[in-house]
Amino acid sequence: MGYFVGDAPYTSFKGNNAMISIPNNRQAFITMRVLYPGSVNIKVGKGARLAFSIISEPVVNEHNIRICADVGKEGMCATTLNLKGSPQHTKLKVRGAAGDSSTLALNYILQHKGMLIGNTSTKAGGRAKISVNALIMPSGCGVADTSVSVAHAGSSSRTEINVAGVLHCDMHSSFKGEIYIPQKARNALASMRGKFMAAPGASVSAVPVLKVHSKDARASHSMAVTSLSEQELNYMCSRGISKEDAIALAEDGLVTAMVNRIADTISSIIESAK
Repeated sequence: MGYFVGDAPYTSFKGNNAMISIPNNRQAFITMRVLYPGSVNIKVGKGARLAFSIISEPVVNEHNIRICADVGKEGMCATTLNLKGSPQHTKLKVRGAAGDSSTLALNYILQHKGMLIGNTSTKAGGRAKISVNALIMPSGCGVADTSVSVAHAGSSSRTEINVAGVLHCDMHSSFKGEIYIPQKARNALASMRGKFMAAPGASVSAVPVLKVHSKDARASHSMAVTSLSEQELNYMCSRGISKEDAIALAEDGLVTAMVNRIADTISSIIESAK
């Protein structure tokens, strides 16, 4: 499936399937490079900490990745998937569960060239925090069909879904986000934010869904598909910035903001482990 950078004493392999198990109150920082289809099963014990990064550079045309992350009580886990390469079809399936008073961050940097179908579903226990951060940057004629769903299973849980996309001509992105808060999940807090910059010829579909059944919950969402207006372009051009550079600066600002957000989830793991 790939190789690890550094010591990974809590990891074992069975074929192309990796198993990562962090014992209670231990900590680990692991990086894996993935070349072939496979799965990663992650179990973080009570009070344990894990910062896990996957660099996926597939050498096959049909690429499947499955990730399952289970975080125990008061544990913390941040996983970051950087998808590169040029497979024709990629399927990404992620399942996550955050136990009581735990933190789970699922981060994605998607730089694929072919067709990507991604599905992420998570469950938050009482006083748990789940964040899903996705940066969608296909290249060539890349297509991204992604969905994220979070279910609040306990009270005082918190959810953040953040997605940003940069799409040039002939690219397409379809995103659906769903947050479910049942009646029993009291004092829950949830937000979903998305912004896509689409050039002429690109297409974007973004659908936010909130299913809130608890009177004590607070939930919000915003989704935007934008491009620089003629007024904004003219203003920047009047300051000596070319049209191409103006668009690049706007895209860089969107990308930088998401990368910083992803970095913050990793930094929180490192700081808590000190």
